[in-house]
Amino acid sequence: DLKTFSVRRCRLAALPDAIGNLSELLHLDLSANELRTLPRSIAQLKASCRLGIGRNPLQTPPIEVASQGIIGIRGYFEQLDAGAVVSTRLKVVLCGDGEAGKTSLRNAV
Repeated sequence: DLKTFSVRRCRLAALPDAIGNLSELLHLDLSANELRTLPRSIAQLKASCRLGIGRNPLQTPPIEVASQGIIGIRGYFEQLDAGAVVSTRLKVVLCGDGEAGKTSLRNAV
């Protein structure tokens, strides 16, 4: 049974769904690739599996989630399945004196 799997610096752009079938895996190093998404099946790995995911342009799940390991990734996909929506919107309130340029700044953004 495979315990450690490293594909560090292999220029991977995607992982196969079968990655979740590595049920005995204890360490998975995906660092320094070109991964933008992780397959949902990765959440099937053991919660104790150490995941190296740094230096990837990861978007799904966000790198902040993936950095939490398998438990964080599992929770992210469970929340999406339960109807949670990922939002990239941010509300900004600009305060300042009149004629200070708040409207110009808002229009520029």
